[in-house]
Amino acid sequence: MALSFESLWNAHPEIKGDANPCRLSNGLKAFDDQCAIRLGTALARCGCDVTRLRAAFCWHHPKKEGHVLRAEELALALRMNPFDGMAPVIKLTDKNFKALLRGNRGIIFFKDFWRRGNETFANRTGDHIDLWNGKRLTTHISYFRIHWGLHWEGVLSDLFDSKEIWFWKMK
Repeated sequence: MALSFESLWNAHPEIKGDANPCRLSNGLKAFDDQCAIRLGTALARCGCDVTRLRAAFCWHHPKKEGHVLRAEELALALRMNPFDGMAPVIKLTDKNFKALLRGNRGIIFFKDFWRRGNETFANRTGDHIDLWNGKRLTTHISYFRIHWGLHWEGVLSDLFDSKEIWFWKMK
């Protein structure tokens, strides 16, 4: 059975109120950045065999739970082996982003748009992978980030500063 966007959206931890599904036995979050873990968890909850993905997984939970550690690794794995229900990946730019995604739903990956630690803007490496419902990502604030250009360097980076944006359309 093909993976549907609606089932993936409803299975996403952020939509279910848990921004940090990978937790230690004491309840504390295991990792600061969990976007790949959240999407991997949603895929696993929808019955996708995430164990076939070529990516690093957390060591706190079974691989079948989908706790993929890195957004870029998950994006590369999905590009090479998309699940049934995902269209082939398309690359977007900050200029055609809104036009191409208006009304479409799917998985979206933002490559190298935020700075980690002592990185400069030129050598930034922070990535993000998420779901796109036609208007926003899984967090409500993303609507304002995308439609109003809301960002604050070092706190809330500009998604449109991504070196690449990938999108997998879903029904």
